[in-house]
Amino acid sequence: MRLAGTIFPVIAVIAGPAFAADLAAPLTAEVVLTDVAGGTTDTVLPGQPFGIDVTLTDAATGGALKGFVLEGWIRPVSETDAPCVEAARAFRATRRIPTGGIDLNGIVLAGFNEDGSFGLADPRLDLATANMLAAGTLSATPDLVVADRATQRLIAHLPGQDGLVSVGLTGDVSEIALPAVGGTLAALHVSDDGVIWLGGTGPEGRGVMFHAPGGDEGTPVRFGTRVGGMADAGEGEVFAWAENGFAFLDASSGRVTASGIHASASNAAGIALPDGRGGVVRLVASLAPGGASAHIVFADTPTDGVSVELAAPADRIGISPETGMILVWNADGAVSFIDPATTALAGAVALNQGIGDAVFAGEAAFLATADQSGVTVIDLGTVAVGQAPTLREVRLAPRDAEVTTRPGALLVPLAPSPQVLAVHAASYTGFVIDETSSMGDAPPMTAVRLRGGRPSAVAVLDRSFRETAPGRFNTRAVVNEGGPHELVLTTGIGGMSRCFRFDAQGSAKSAFSIPVLTVDLGVPSLSARAGQVLNVRLLDENGASVALTDPVLEMTHIQFGWRATLSADGLDAGGARFIVAPPVPGHYAVTLADATLKGVEIRATTIEAKQ
Repeated sequence: MRLAGTIFPVIAVIAGPAFAADLAAPLTAEVVLTDVAGGTTDTVLPGQPFGIDVTLTDAATGGALKGFVLEGWIRPVSETDAPCVEAARAFRATRRIPTGGIDLNGIVLAGFNEDGSFGLADPRLDLATANMLAAGTLSATPDLVVADRATQRLIAHLPGQDGLVSVGLTGDVSEIALPAVGGTLAALHVSDDGVIWLGGTGPEGRGVMFHAPGGDEGTPVRFGTRVGGMADAGEGEVFAWAENGFAFLDASSGRVTASGIHASASNAAGIALPDGRGGVVRLVASLAPGGASAHIVFADTPTDGVSVELAAPADRIGISPETGMILVWNADGAVSFIDPATTALAGAVALNQGIGDAVFAGEAAFLATADQSGVTVIDLGTVAVGQAPTLREVRLAPRDAEVTTRPGALLVPLAPSPQVLAVHAASYTGFVIDETSSMGDAPPMTAVRLRGGRPSAVAVLDRSFRETAPGRFNTRAVVNEGGPHELVLTTGIGGMSRCFRFDAQGSAKSAFSIPVLTVDLGVPSLSARAGQVLNVRLLDENGASVALTDPVLEMTHIQFGWRATLSADGLDAGGARFIVAPPVPGHYAVTLADATLKGVEIRATTIEAKQ
């Protein structure tokens, strides 16, 4: 579906006709709606993801435009809607979209907690009364979580369970049935076009499997030993490794693009880098058993590679997507650098604290301490033989002796920005750190509260428009109901705005495969004291009460992380009675579960406890 129009400047003309004549030529915008596979579509269904491609050109010259930041949202059409230009002006002033709109800006931060609960937060709302977008509970704490930008959801694997779990931006939970996925999985990844990649499938965990949005799936690689890991390799490829070999695969089709064998590897990393001639160079770095040396090989060349002796034994290895620098480290804080151009040791440092995790963003490496008290930022551009690299110590919070999370769970890149999010679990806080951060004893100024429980993993879902080429932008969206909608676009203050109308077919009820139930508390507020009776009902989409058999109520203070799980004090035909004791004033998220209710989505609600 193509929607085209002219975007006029959002500027109040106050100087008369001469000033108006001097205004820059307007932009021409074309909007194309696409399906998940990227093909143009005329059908938008509620609850089903679709793509939005926007092209901005100069109306006078037809040339592509550079330097614009595109923002927007989708709103159901209503008689009370403000005109397009006024709506865009209000958004730029408040940074909020109207109630009922679908935000296409910024990120959603998903926090999965040690007790199985989860919360979805908008960091831009962190200075408001609450930043929560949705909350819910899974049957177990996930061991692997990834964000699926193509379908605007989070995908998780629960230990000991077959298949995967999908969590939508409204908190809706559904199962993704994949029979080949066992209870133990080594790695999980989702490509830009929504293909799910699973490492460690099959009875012995030797398979690498893909599952495409259209239902196609396959296992293009089976190693001779259990899969050790899998990750995005860049340039549209996935890298997977086992003790005895490695493979690069096309992230969309599953085709093996390169493969090789290790003599024996305890850890490995691989990356595909552009070669400057329209092709790619595939670099693989692996650790020998014991970690005394690293083996470097270019997968596209018929050589045995090079072994590099390390400054100290290591157990982890990684490659910077931006610079290609190879980083090798151990839990005690010893770090070695290998230059891919010379395949030789380029330097080493010893940090004064143990390393819990490390990731790359921009031209820097970010190494989190094992106790989550801080992050060391290493400028990879300063790594050279004979000189010490530039290190920046970023203090986060007091040391936490109870950290038990796996690598990659609480330190995540905020791509495409050169930033990372480092979570301090004990304070329920995520800190945003960029590649030039250096705060000394003060924590970073940008932080977001994670509410609802002690986090064990986080994932970041990008909703914003990404510039794929000069003047070309793309994002994905999901609408919640049928009927006419408007896509509102703006290029910023003093910039330009335009609305595009499209229709969503059907209704939300027909698009979702599971019925939605709503928690009704019967009262607008509570008191912050013990011994209060709360009569809770579960309502269907027609407002009728749903019979409860074994209800469990969960109350969570939105700001402080206090949580209580309560069994019913009594049942009646209309619902259940609970004795609640909110300890302090504030807003509480309230969820209800009943083991006898299958195949339904239960929407949480909130209530305020007053002094």
